[in-house]
Amino acid sequence: MPIEFQIPTLRVQATKTLDEFQSEQSRKTTLLLLEEDRIQAMAASEQKQRQTEAFVDHHHRQIDKQLAIGKPVLIFQTKMGLMTGKLQFRWTGPYWIVVSKNGTYQVGTLAGNKAPKWNNCFRLKPYQGEMPENSFRTEDTDMARDHVEKKKTRQTNLGVNTN
Repeated sequence: MPIEFQIPTLRVQATKTLDEFQSEQSRKTTLLLLEEDRIQAMAASEQKQRQTEAFVDHHHRQIDKQLAIGKPVLIFQTKMGLMTGKLQFRWTGPYWIVVSKNGTYQVGTLAGNKAPKWNNCFRLKPYQGEMPENSFRTEDTDMARDHVEKKKTRQTNLGVNTN
């Protein structure tokens, strides 16, 4: 359908003469149509936002189920300036998860050193390869588990629901 039929151009308006009442009615219907379009756009935007939120929440829960303290992971490298080409390996590791807090994880190297940065769960994926025996110092994971247990006992003593 040509645009002139949807939105009248100046030429069409000049040839079409309306009296005062018809002009007022035309403007009112145009404003009502604009309001309906605005309401439909807002509803579509809210629906898309709910769908995106549900997808992200579901994906976040799935990743959190796979990651736990003491498990080996790979970290996605976002700064690949020196490595050009689309077939380069963008995951480094393996690292060990040392501390977990609200969907972010602090990882440690195989030597037991903690990395200074916290990583979001979307930048981590479980390591599927075989790990050498005794490659991770267990006192770091024990220390992290003790920290989590102390935090839970403090919250229960304060009356905070941890579930």
